[in-house]
Amino acid sequence: MKKMIAFAGMILFLFGVRPVVAADNYGVWTSAGIRKDFHKWKFELNEEFRFSDETPSLGRYFTEIGAGYDVSDWFSLGAGYRFARDRDKNNDWRTLHRFIIDAEASKDVKRMEFSYRVRFTNEDDFIAGGNDASSFLRQKVKAEYHIRNSAWDPYFSGEIYYQLPDEKAGKFNKARYTLGTKFSLNKRSQFGLFFRLQHGINVSKPDRDFITGLAYTYRL
Repeated sequence: MKKMIAFAGMILFLFGVRPVVAADNYGVWTSAGIRKDFHKWKFELNEEFRFSDETPSLGRYFTEIGAGYDVSDWFSLGAGYRFARDRDKNNDWRTLHRFIIDAEASKDVKRMEFSYRVRFTNEDDFIAGGNDASSFLRQKVKAEYHIRNSAWDPYFSGEIYYQLPDEKAGKFNKARYTLGTKFSLNKRSQFGLFFRLQHGINVSKPDRDFITGLAYTYRL
């Protein structure tokens, strides 16, 4: 009963936090997925919907599949693919394909878990003559605390985006900060709630985006 009350509180807080945060744009991201662990492997399938006040209601939705492999107790590799539909400010939809490669190192210190992830992403619409191709190298640090005898695991992370050179000069162009928590309803069902602030860098007038998110994962 206590877990259901806590989950209901997460939902209410998710949609009620916007008025107290100053930002240029606000968004709500929701996702649901399944995960299967098999020895040193993990496989995931996720569906996500992103709502933003920059576009009418739904701004982006995508399906993402991924796999990860634990090379050792502290180092893992992963790869994934994302099929996305994105709506611009003119209310036009486009299809994007993203390819993902990850390398992550982690270290447990008592009840704290620290991790550092390097992610390469390449996204393209594969339309001849288009200019939507973009590649990024993303670095993320994260600290998570496992509370004793609790279903809650709060965390904080920071991530910086470096746009790889193509016809443009390579540069850092976005930073992202996330405060969140994981909440295990039972052994198979886990919810996540987060609050995220992201902003552009190396631009004269960077946008500030505040995002609240809710995620659900079912372990097979």
